[in-house]
Amino acid sequence: MRHSKLVSLSLLLAVSAWCKPPASGCWTGFSAPAVNGGAFALRGREHSPVLLAFLALKANGSEATSRATVVILQSLDHQYSSRGLRVAAMDATAVGSQRISRHADIVNAAADWNLKFPVLEDPAGRGAQCFHIRTLPTILLISPEGKELGRWEGFTRTAILARTIEQIVGGPLAALPAGSLRPENTFDAHPK
Repeated sequence: MRHSKLVSLSLLLAVSAWCKPPASGCWTGFSAPAVNGGAFALRGREHSPVLLAFLALKANGSEATSRATVVILQSLDHQYSSRGLRVAAMDATAVGSQRISRHADIVNAAADWNLKFPVLEDPAGRGAQCFHIRTLPTILLISPEGKELGRWEGFTRTAILARTIEQIVGGPLAALPAGSLRPENTFDAHPK
Protein backbone atom coordinates (compact mmCIF):
# COMPACT_ATOMS: atom_id res chain seq x y z
CA MET A 1 0.00 0.00 0.00
CA ARG A 2 2.79 2.39 0.89
CA HIS A 3 4.52 1.63 -2.42
CA SER A 4 1.40 2.58 -4.46
CA LYS A 5 1.09 5.89 -2.57
CA LEU A 6 4.73 6.64 -3.29
CA VAL A 7 4.27 5.83 -6.97
CA SER A 8 1.11 8.00 -7.11
CA LEU A 9 2.89 10.90 -5.45
CA SER A 10 5.87 10.56 -7.79
CA LEU A 11 3.57 10.49 -10.80
CA LEU A 12 1.68 13.55 -9.55
CA LEU A 13 4.92 15.48 -9.06
CA ALA A 14 6.17 14.49 -12.51
CA VAL A 15 2.94 15.57 -14.21
CA SER A 16 2.81 18.88 -12.33
CA ALA A 17 6.43 19.63 -13.26
CA TRP A 18 5.69 18.79 -16.91
CA CYS A 19 2.55 20.97 -17.03
CA LYS A 20 3.80 23.97 -15.08
CA PRO A 21 3.92 27.30 -16.90
CA PRO A 22 7.29 28.68 -17.95
CA ALA A 23 9.24 30.84 -15.55
CA SER A 24 8.47 34.52 -16.01
CA GLY A 25 12.08 35.25 -16.98
CA CYS A 26 11.77 32.76 -19.79
CA TRP A 27 8.76 34.60 -21.23
CA THR A 28 10.07 38.12 -20.95
CA GLY A 29 13.58 37.28 -22.11
CA PHE A 30 12.43 35.21 -25.08
CA SER A 31 13.87 36.18 -28.45
CA ALA A 32 14.89 34.36 -31.62
CA PRO A 33 16.26 35.29 -35.04
CA ALA A 34 13.76 35.53 -37.90
CA VAL A 35 14.89 33.87 -41.12
CA ASN A 36 12.89 36.39 -43.15
CA GLY A 37 14.70 39.36 -41.62
CA GLY A 38 15.44 40.79 -38.19
CA ALA A 39 14.69 39.22 -34.86
CA PHE A 40 11.61 38.66 -32.73
CA ALA A 41 11.42 39.37 -29.00
CA LEU A 42 8.59 39.36 -26.48
CA ARG A 43 10.24 42.17 -24.52
CA GLY A 44 9.23 45.56 -25.85
CA ARG A 45 5.75 44.41 -26.90
CA GLU A 46 3.98 45.77 -23.83
CA HIS A 47 0.97 46.92 -25.84
CA SER A 48 0.76 44.06 -28.34
CA PRO A 49 -0.63 40.59 -27.79
CA VAL A 50 1.35 37.90 -29.59
CA LEU A 51 0.12 34.78 -31.38
CA LEU A 52 3.15 32.46 -31.40
CA ALA A 53 2.89 29.17 -33.30
CA PHE A 54 5.32 26.28 -32.94
CA LEU A 55 5.34 24.30 -36.19
CA ALA A 56 7.22 21.83 -38.34
CA LEU A 57 8.22 24.08 -41.25
CA LYS A 58 9.12 22.15 -44.37
CA ALA A 59 9.33 23.70 -47.81
CA ASN A 60 8.03 20.58 -49.54
CA GLY A 61 4.78 20.75 -47.56
CA SER A 62 5.12 17.24 -46.15
CA GLU A 63 3.76 18.40 -42.76
CA ALA A 64 0.14 19.05 -43.78
CA THR A 65 -1.12 20.09 -40.33
CA SER A 66 1.59 22.73 -39.93
CA ARG A 67 0.97 23.97 -43.49
CA ALA A 68 -2.76 24.32 -42.79
CA THR A 69 -1.93 26.17 -39.56
CA VAL A 70 0.29 28.59 -41.51
CA VAL A 71 -2.66 29.44 -43.77
CA ILE A 72 -4.73 30.22 -40.66
CA LEU A 73 -1.90 32.32 -39.19
CA GLN A 74 -1.65 34.31 -42.42
CA SER A 75 -5.39 35.02 -42.27
CA LEU A 76 -5.26 36.06 -38.59
CA ASP A 77 -2.21 38.25 -39.23
CA HIS A 78 -4.04 39.95 -42.09
CA GLN A 79 -7.21 40.47 -40.01
CA TYR A 80 -5.72 41.56 -36.69
CA SER A 81 -2.30 43.16 -37.27
CA SER A 82 -3.94 46.57 -37.67
CA ARG A 83 -5.49 46.10 -34.20
CA GLY A 84 -2.17 45.30 -32.56
CA LEU A 85 -1.88 41.51 -32.76
CA ARG A 86 1.60 40.29 -33.63
CA VAL A 87 1.90 36.86 -35.26
CA ALA A 88 5.08 34.77 -35.39
CA ALA A 89 5.87 31.15 -36.23
CA MET A 90 8.77 29.10 -34.90
CA ASP A 91 10.18 25.96 -36.43
CA ALA A 92 10.10 23.52 -33.53
CA THR A 93 11.32 20.35 -35.16
CA ALA A 94 14.10 20.40 -32.55
CA VAL A 95 11.42 19.28 -30.05
CA GLY A 96 12.16 15.72 -31.09
CA SER A 97 15.48 13.98 -31.08
CA GLN A 98 16.74 16.01 -34.05
CA ARG A 99 18.76 18.98 -32.88
CA ILE A 100 20.24 19.92 -36.22
CA SER A 101 20.04 23.21 -38.04
CA ARG A 102 17.42 23.25 -40.72
CA HIS A 103 18.14 26.83 -41.76
CA ALA A 104 17.78 26.25 -45.52
CA ASP A 105 14.50 24.35 -45.09
CA ILE A 106 13.04 27.10 -42.89
CA VAL A 107 14.15 29.90 -45.23
CA ASN A 108 12.67 28.02 -48.20
CA ALA A 109 9.38 27.36 -46.39
CA ALA A 110 9.07 31.06 -45.44
CA ALA A 111 9.73 32.08 -49.06
CA ASP A 112 7.60 29.35 -50.70
CA TRP A 113 4.65 30.09 -48.42
CA ASN A 114 5.14 33.87 -48.82
CA LEU A 115 5.09 34.47 -45.06
CA LYS A 116 5.05 38.13 -44.04
CA PHE A 117 5.14 37.59 -40.27
CA PRO A 118 8.41 36.63 -38.52
CA VAL A 119 9.48 33.02 -39.06
CA LEU A 120 11.82 32.02 -36.25
CA GLU A 121 14.58 29.46 -36.11
CA ASP A 122 15.54 27.69 -32.91
CA PRO A 123 17.85 24.72 -33.64
CA ALA A 124 18.71 24.26 -29.95
CA GLY A 125 15.04 23.94 -29.00
CA ARG A 126 15.26 26.71 -26.38
CA GLY A 127 11.90 28.21 -27.36
CA ALA A 128 10.10 24.86 -27.23
CA GLN A 129 11.60 24.19 -23.79
CA CYS A 130 10.72 27.67 -22.54
CA PHE A 131 7.07 27.27 -23.53
CA HIS A 132 6.80 23.54 -22.69
CA ILE A 133 5.83 22.49 -26.22
CA ARG A 134 4.81 18.82 -26.37
CA THR A 135 3.14 18.54 -29.77
CA LEU A 136 3.22 20.25 -33.16
CA PRO A 137 1.55 22.45 -34.08
CA THR A 138 1.00 24.37 -30.84
CA ILE A 139 -0.30 27.95 -30.84
CA LEU A 140 0.06 30.29 -27.88
CA LEU A 141 -1.71 33.60 -27.34
CA ILE A 142 0.43 35.76 -25.07
CA SER A 143 -0.93 38.92 -23.47
CA PRO A 144 0.90 42.26 -23.63
CA GLU A 145 1.93 41.58 -20.00
CA GLY A 146 3.51 38.25 -20.96
CA LYS A 147 0.77 35.92 -19.64
CA GLU A 148 -0.40 32.90 -21.58
CA LEU A 149 -4.04 33.56 -22.51
CA GLY A 150 -4.58 30.53 -24.68
CA ARG A 151 -2.89 27.33 -25.80
CA TRP A 152 -4.08 25.18 -28.68
CA GLU A 153 -2.34 21.89 -29.44
CA GLY A 154 -2.91 20.26 -32.80
CA PHE A 155 -4.91 21.73 -35.65
CA THR A 156 -7.27 24.51 -34.52
CA ARG A 157 -9.86 26.23 -36.69
CA THR A 158 -9.70 29.94 -37.43
CA ALA A 159 -13.03 30.74 -35.72
CA ILE A 160 -11.87 29.30 -32.40
CA LEU A 161 -8.66 31.34 -32.46
CA ALA A 162 -10.44 34.47 -33.71
CA ARG A 163 -12.95 34.46 -30.85
CA THR A 164 -10.19 34.42 -28.23
CA ILE A 165 -8.18 37.05 -30.11
CA GLU A 166 -11.22 39.32 -30.36
CA GLN A 167 -11.72 39.10 -26.60
CA ILE A 168 -8.23 40.61 -26.30
CA VAL A 169 -8.16 43.16 -29.15
CA GLY A 170 -11.93 43.77 -29.36
CA GLY A 171 -14.29 43.06 -32.20
CA PRO A 172 -17.68 41.64 -33.17
CA LEU A 173 -16.87 37.98 -32.43
CA ALA A 174 -16.08 38.75 -28.79
CA ALA A 175 -19.77 39.26 -27.96
CA LEU A 176 -21.03 36.07 -29.64
CA PRO A 177 -21.94 33.03 -27.51
CA ALA A 178 -19.44 30.18 -27.78
CA GLY A 179 -21.98 27.84 -29.43
CA SER A 180 -22.44 30.21 -32.36
CA LEU A 181 -18.88 29.63 -33.57
CA ARG A 182 -19.37 26.17 -34.99
CA PRO A 183 -16.55 25.04 -37.27
CA GLU A 184 -17.44 25.54 -40.93
CA ASN A 185 -17.16 21.87 -41.85
CA THR A 186 -18.75 20.25 -38.82
CA PHE A 187 -20.80 17.23 -39.73
CA ASP A 188 -24.09 17.12 -37.85
CA ALA A 189 -24.97 13.43 -37.44
CA HIS A 190 -28.43 14.31 -36.15
CA PRO A 191 -29.84 17.16 -38.28
CA LYS A 192 -33.12 18.68 -37.09
